[in-house]
Amino acid sequence: MKILVSADLHGNVEYTKKLIEFFEERRFQKMYLLGDILRDSILLLNPYHDRIVAVKGNCDTELEEDTALFSLPYLNFDSIDGKFTVLTHGHYYSSGSYDQPYDIFLEAHTHVSRIIRNRYGAIIANPGSIARPRDGHHSVMVIHDQDMNIIDIDTKAILWQTQI
Repeated sequence: MKILVSADLHGNVEYTKKLIEFFEERRFQKMYLLGDILRDSILLLNPYHDRIVAVKGNCDTELEEDTALFSLPYLNFDSIDGKFTVLTHGHYYSSGSYDQPYDIFLEAHTHVSRIIRNRYGAIIANPGSIARPRDGHHSVMVIHDQDMNIIDIDTKAILWQTQI
């Protein structure tokens, strides 16, 4: 399974178009959206609704929920190669407050990318922000086979990487 993970688009049309172009060029099967998407980005992403697993961010409102053709819960779940995966934005639930077992925890909200392992060996990852980064990189995450990479969507440089 080839999955593209993005967060904190904040309605930025330019970077949403880059995200879609990257998604199509690299032929991803799924896209995870970790909140703060906003209406202008949702309108561009709606044609891909059947391949999107998303969560609501603190900036997403009822307008976004009404506009989206995909669900926007605060928590969502999926399986990546049999690994139980939690998706959240990070403002209500975070890796520090979620108390159920998981293999992979995907969160956003900070606009800073990272991949770490907790003391139990589970992965905690944040793709950063594609539109408003606080770490200087317009980043997304790519999950493919057993690899998880965070890359700068402009330069294609790998910022973080691990095996799942």
